[in-house]
Order: sequence, then structure tokens, then C-alpha cells
Amino acid sequence: MQSHIDIVIIPISKPLKIGLYKEGELFETIESEEMMSEFLPSFFDEILDKYKIDRVIYVNGPGSYMAIKLSYIFLKTL
Repeated sequence: MQSHIDIVIIPISKPLKIGLYKEGELFETIESEEMMSEFLPSFFDEILDKYKIDRVIYVNGPGSYMAIKLSYIFLKTL
């Protein structure tokens, strides 16, 4: 049975930061120097096999407008 988690994404700065939360507690932090547009698809491909995602929260500013726009489009499509 898959665990239910929440994901927090901070795509507006380098490195890209992602926090995985279970029952409100941070249990894993991921950082990547890769471009957000390259990292997010592979990250979610791996995460969706392991967990059931309840919520995805992302920071939408201030910062890189392109990163905000790309993360919004990717997450809405997901």
C-alpha cells in the first residue's frame, strides 16, 4: 500500500528544492542543480511509483518568472 504524502516545491532559485511531508512532518528533502524543466518530470515519474500524492504546493514568487510558469504548467498537467 502506498503512503500518502504532500510535496512542497521551491522552483524559483538554484538549487531547486523539494520537501516531502507525511502527516505534516518533513521526512525527505531533495535538492537539484538541474533545470526545473528537466528535473521535475523524472522526479515525479519516480515519486508516483512510491507514493500517493495528496497535495502539491509550490512557491510562485518572487523569483524566476520562467521557473514559476514552467512549474505551474507542469503541475496543472500532472
